[in-house]
Amino acid sequence: LATMGMLVGLAIFVAPTRVVQAMIGLTAVGAAGGLVWTQVGDPLMLGVNLPVAIALVAAAAVIFSRPDASR
Repeated sequence: LATMGMLVGLAIFVAPTRVVQAMIGLTAVGAAGGLVWTQVGDPLMLGVNLPVAIALVAAAAVIFSRPDASR
């Protein structure tokens, strides 16, 4: 997971805007899904990870709400 995030962070500086938006969005949604899916059996950890997953999905939504954002 950390490697995936680092690669996306590196790509921000060299890839076109739309590609970066797609990479960040997919990474955020994938990480959010992983946070929730791996903690389904443990209610305490699910309660801790669910707000983080929601924040990641909200951040991904912000990425796509400004398609013309300058670098």
